[in-house]
Amino acid sequence: MSYQKKVGNFGQKQAKDFLIKRGFRIIGENYCVRGGELDLIAIKNQEIVFVEVKTRTSNRFGNPEDSISKYQQKVIKRTIAVFLHKNAFYNNYHPRFDIISVIINKNSKKLIIKHFVDILLN
Repeated sequence: MSYQKKVGNFGQKQAKDFLIKRGFRIIGENYCVRGGELDLIAIKNQEIVFVEVKTRTSNRFGNPEDSISKYQQKVIKRTIAVFLHKNAFYNNYHPRFDIISVIINKNSKKLIIKHFVDILLN
């Protein structure tokens, strides 16, 4: 497994734990359809939350949350639509898209986790 994949998996685990501690119930991880993937899918208070997790070991190249391109946003939007179409049970839930940014400081072994709620997809 590549170093980037290990960092990404670690960040996703931290994001999952972060959501669970805040009362979310995780109903999906790494949901894949042709051409798209959703990192986490969670439920809380009649909302279904689709979460993109971005993990970095520094913000030297910018903040992780700023790294989602217009193309990636379109892919995420399409993947959410496919999920909701295939899982009609969740149509009574209010959908939203969140980003969780995880920065791992290798020197201090500290994490900085930021949760961006209800991001508008283009």
